[in-house]
Amino acid sequence: MDTPRLVPGILALLSAAACGGGVTGPEGLPSFSGNYVLEVQASSSCAGLPVTRFAWDVVATTSRDNPIQTVVVALPGGSDRLKMDFTFAQSLPVNGSVFVFNACERDDDDIPIPGTSLSATLAGSLSGQASRVGGGRGEVIGGSLSGEVAILTRGQCSADAVPTCRAADHRWTLRAR
Repeated sequence: MDTPRLVPGILALLSAAACGGGVTGPEGLPSFSGNYVLEVQASSSCAGLPVTRFAWDVVATTSRDNPIQTVVVALPGGSDRLKMDFTFAQSLPVNGSVFVFNACERDDDDIPIPGTSLSATLAGSLSGQASRVGGGRGEVIGGSLSGEVAILTRGQCSADAVPTCRAADHRWTLRAR
């Protein structure tokens, strides 16, 4: 065995690992990138809402500031009508926030709830647990959303009679598609 020839290869491998290079094991953090489905389930105390479960197609990106990762979730095409971000680390839970604006608040289009003539607004704090799925991509299943969910008829601008529910136990998931 020619030890001097192995040293440069070992040093390169160790250097890549120390700098966050391409060496990660199965215990590494999941990566949130690409297309996802964000699903929200309103609290069971929100039975007065016309819709209590809805989902949107979204796109996630991750930035790393080892050991913390920050994930930003947006609508396809870069629209800023949905603002969602969260952070997590190896043994720490997901923590973040979500805001979905309606057309009256932003002077643009609502984000429709697919299959309905309704749209939703959200405002609240997020928690949950990130996990790895196929290919090392991340998901959050069974997350908690504490805040407000409001369901509007698309284009509705009056705050009068808007079904709204504030609760600490709304649920959310972010699943890879």
